Amino acid sequence: MNKETVDIVGRENIIDIFYRPYTYKMWGVNLEELDSSIFNRVPIRDDLNDLYFPNESFQALPKYGYTDLFNNILRHENIDIKLNTKFNQNLEKKLFSHF
Repeated sequence: MNKETVDIVGRENIIDIFYRPYTYKMWGVNLEELDSSIFNRVPIRDDLNDLYFPNESFQALPKYGYTDLFNNILRHENIDIKLNTKFNQNLEKKLFSHF
């Protein structure tokens, strides 16, 4: 959020218009389920900068949210998920050369 957004939408409407839908889209949870400290991660700016990450060269977020992104990764046919399994070197497939 920047100054222009606040001027158009009004500070009192920002939560319902932006934070609530964003939270559900990106994380698959309702806004009320998040710890209030999370809000400090996305500041409301008092300038006209409209970049989400103002100090970064690349600006991108997952199109359908992080929940969808990670669900797709975890459902991929080349990914095996093993829970409650003690790690040992035999679990690693030797298909890649790691540098």
